[in-house]
Amino acid sequence: MAAGERPRLLDGLFRLEDKPFRIRAVSYNPRPAATDYQRPSPECQLARDLPLIAASGANTVRTQRLSGDSEPVVASLLETTGLYWLAGFSLEPYYDPDVPISAKKAQILEDLRQFAERHLQNEHLMAFVIGEEITQDYGRKFAGEAADFYALLADAATMLREMRPEDPPMVTTVMADASQLLVEVPGLSFWIWKMPSWDDALAKAEDAAASSSAPVLIEGFSRWPPEKEPEAEEGDGGPVAALMAAIRELEESKHLLGFIYTRFAEEPAEQPGTELFRLEADEGQLENLMATAFYEALAELWEGCRRDEWAMEEPAALQAVVHAAHDGNAVAPGGLAKLHGTALAAHVYAANGVPWPLHQGETCLCAGGRPLRLGMIGPESGTLFIPWEMETGEYVAVYYRAGKAAGPVKIRVEPLAPGIFTDAIARENQSCLVSPGNGIRPGETVTLYGTGFGPGDPLEVTPRVYVNGKEAEVLEAGLVLTAPGLARIRVRLDPATPPSATGYIVVQSGTVRSTARPLRIEPPSSPYGVRLEAERKDVWVQAGGSPAGFVLRLEGLRGYCGSLTVQALDLPEGVSASPVAGQTGGPVALELRAEAFAPPQQDVPFRVRAWGQDVEPAEIEARITVLPSRGLIPVSAHSNGFLSRYPRAQFRWNGQVIFDTVGGGPGRGINVLAVDPVTGAFGPVRSFDTWGDETASAALISFLDSLPAGTLVLFAVADEGTRLLSADARAAIARMFFSRYIWVLDYRESWALIGRKGWWPFSENWSAAYGIAAFTNVSFPMP
Repeated sequence: MAAGERPRLLDGLFRLEDKPFRIRAVSYNPRPAATDYQRPSPECQLARDLPLIAASGANTVRTQRLSGDSEPVVASLLETTGLYWLAGFSLEPYYDPDVPISAKKAQILEDLRQFAERHLQNEHLMAFVIGEEITQDYGRKFAGEAADFYALLADAATMLREMRPEDPPMVTTVMADASQLLVEVPGLSFWIWKMPSWDDALAKAEDAAASSSAPVLIEGFSRWPPEKEPEAEEGDGGPVAALMAAIRELEESKHLLGFIYTRFAEEPAEQPGTELFRLEADEGQLENLMATAFYEALAELWEGCRRDEWAMEEPAALQAVVHAAHDGNAVAPGGLAKLHGTALAAHVYAANGVPWPLHQGETCLCAGGRPLRLGMIGPESGTLFIPWEMETGEYVAVYYRAGKAAGPVKIRVEPLAPGIFTDAIARENQSCLVSPGNGIRPGETVTLYGTGFGPGDPLEVTPRVYVNGKEAEVLEAGLVLTAPGLARIRVRLDPATPPSATGYIVVQSGTVRSTARPLRIEPPSSPYGVRLEAERKDVWVQAGGSPAGFVLRLEGLRGYCGSLTVQALDLPEGVSASPVAGQTGGPVALELRAEAFAPPQQDVPFRVRAWGQDVEPAEIEARITVLPSRGLIPVSAHSNGFLSRYPRAQFRWNGQVIFDTVGGGPGRGINVLAVDPVTGAFGPVRSFDTWGDETASAALISFLDSLPAGTLVLFAVADEGTRLLSADARAAIARMFFSRYIWVLDYRESWALIGRKGWWPFSENWSAAYGIAAFTNVSFPMP
């Protein structure tokens, strides 16, 4: 969010970037500790719950009271969830029915000033909410008259305006009595009207907003009338539908600023009401959240995430939290740790900046009463950062996925827990890493990367490094400031380090040693070498068609890191490839091209050679197939929809598979191969995800429109191709290729067609339950 980009109150309504902005908020307050089951700390509740509030479709959260420890947690979560903040400043600590509020005004304003100073720079802050229903039973809270409270509000607004005159913060308060909304309070930005029950107050909302002294934001419904108390399991009908209809009506009002949903969760012992989540816990067990029918309905109304979008059938299981570098039991402050488990997340989430967030998607991890920052979470593993301020000792860690707890497991924090990542040893002034097959030489300088070495840049505790029993010279050691938890140690190996294919490296911080890691020590007299690797050793290219890329990976041997030349040798007639330069430790692609006159070939062997200065060359053998573009050529398009039980699409040319996609990933939807009718050359396959991409149908129409008349086109559905396939796209295929089955193709069914643009199909097939294919023979140039 850009600086200053927050909703502004203009002419009685909120606007964001010159567009109307309706507040969709949930009122939230961390709950006190439970007595008969294990409830997370307030900070951990925030990390667990605020992402769920954002998932509902809410754009704002209203907090009522926060501890000093909770405030920085909220600030971090607002940044990562995108929620705006109505920051509650409670007056409850100042309640004294024997003392007027005016006598405590100086202290209240000073405390408010300090609170504001901590948060005024937060771009997610919308307004300060000062007090909660203060005028309700005023005599039980303060002596004197309610007018004293309104005077306090006015003075608070003046003070906050002086603190940030260029962009004065908004001030509001919560009222339960609609008659109080008429009071004129200088500097008050808007009222929050907490409606006591929805059916009676709803009819008065418009009138109250129209006559109030300031704009009105509705908060409700705090409780249903007892005789209308709904059951949370009743589903989407009845009370749930009625409540959502009332919220929709409030949101559509031209006079109201929006709506705050009051009830996030309730205790297990309380009667079900309008809460979004039910708290579930057995005695002595961890607390869990369960989404109710009200959450489902609100998420639908607010276009949030349905529960089935972030829930998983299998419950999460946290198995261990270990050292990130060597899976040891101990971790250190400022270091990295790994999570191991099952069903930890439905997707892979990764941090995209520093500091890491306190949650990833709908997941978080808490230890020692605080949420820990997560770098990555996947289905079976994750990475987390141990806070610098975390004291040594043993902690219990609990993992939360969509409100449900997993664990607990224990984390042991030691002052130092050195460990090195053996796949992150970098050579001096070179781009490739040390690998198990390409070690280092005595006397060579490298940089090690690890974690658990303690604070400082340079490190306060200088590490000692031993390679194959010989101590290496530490040239520098410090933290990588742009990567949380990562340290770097630059060392020069002792020239007398004994070579060994099974050598090892150990790092020691103070009296603590890391686990020994294998490290190959190359003999200094060994000649440099190179190894060529190819994921596939067969390649095909079409005569007169687009070039084919043959991708290889270059790996140095015996300590070599540098540039190489790669060349294809003994290619068949009409096929050529220019030499390319590459670098060890990375990929290189030879571009193979077949001239139009190149004769068809099948699995012809050729050689690929890599060499460099003072490097022993390496060769591998591969095979090439030259596909024809002239003569009589059999072609086929194969389609397997999801209902065939093996979702797939495939194109074949002269018996060779030239395109193949399996499952519901890349290639899902309608796949299209266009062929030049004169030369017979085909281009790349275009895949249009007409199941998951709302723009795919328009892109498909545009692509087909761009093809010249007479173009040969192969179509095949993989997995599912109709969910977002528009009627216009179906009509375009029917109009241009005279398809008989495109109109009957249904959800998860199979369909394939081979035809020319503007001609009747050569072959077309469709099935509701089985995989099918379209076959034909073509000859170029086509008439």
